Amino acid sequence: MLECISRICMQLSRKPPMFQVFLNDLPHNDFNSIFMSLESFYEKLRKGKEEGKFGECFIAGLPGSFYKRLFPDHSIHFVHSSYAIHWLSQVPEGLVSEFGTPLNKGNIHIAETSPPAVHKAYLNQFERDFTAFLRLRSQEIIPGGRMLLTLLGSEPKHFYKIWVLISTSLNEMVIEGFVQESKLDGCNIPLYMPTAEEDLVVFDRFERAKSVVMGMRAVAEQLLVTHFGDGIMEDLFHRFFMKVADDIEAGKDICINHIVSLTRL
Repeated sequence: MLECISRICMQLSRKPPMFQVFLNDLPHNDFNSIFMSLESFYEKLRKGKEEGKFGECFIAGLPGSFYKRLFPDHSIHFVHSSYAIHWLSQVPEGLVSEFGTPLNKGNIHIAETSPPAVHKAYLNQFERDFTAFLRLRSQEIIPGGRMLLTLLGSEPKHFYKIWVLISTSLNEMVIEGFVQESKLDGCNIPLYMPTAEEDLVVFDRFERAKSVVMGMRAVAEQLLVTHFGDGIMEDLFHRFFMKVADDIEAGKDICINHIVSLTRL
C-alpha cells in the first residue's frame, strides 16, 4: 500500500504523506511477536524515506474485538481485514435442542450429517456479526474512505472438508477411549465461510438502507434545514442511516407504499 501511494505521489510530484497504522487483534493474542517483526519493516521504510519514496509511518497495536467500536467517528481512511471476518463473535445459539441434547452430534462444525437447523444457526450468527462489523466500521471511516475485506468462502452445498476430517479423527479417538463423546458433541467451532450470495445478502441490507436515506434526504432535508440549520445535517442523516440499517436487519417495515389503480367509467 505504501509503495502504491508512493508511486502516485511521484507521478503527481507530491510529497508522500505520513501514515498512522493500527494493528488490531484480540487482547489475548501475542502482540509482542508482531512488534518484534517491525524492526525489518522500519529499516526498509528508513531507506525508502532517504530516497524520498515514503513519508513517516507510525504503527500501534489496538487490542479489541472488531465486532465492537475500535475508533472515533470518521477517523479512519482505510480498513483492511485479512482472513478474520469468517471467525464469529461467539458459538451460534440454537445448536442444542429444547431437551438439552446437541443437534450436531459427532461434528465440531457444519457437515453433511448436520441437520438444517445447524446450518441456519451458523448463517444467522454470521449475518448478525457481519452486519455489526459493517455498521461499526461505517461509523469510524471518513466519507469516501475504503475497506478491503478478505475472508474464507465456500460454494453452495459445500461442506467444510478440513473440519470434517478433524471431526472424523476425533470420532476415532472417542471410539478408542481417548476423548469423551460428550466433549466432542459439545464442541462447535465459531467459524462460518459464506457463499458469495450470503455475502451479498448482508451488503443488500446496507444498500437498501442507503436507498431509503437518500430518498428521505431528498424529500426532507430542506424542511429540516429551515428549522434546525444545515450544520447538523450530515450527523443527523448518518444517525438516521444507522437506525434504518438496524430496522432492516431486524426485519421491520421501514415504509409502506399504497398503489391505487383506477378506471374511469
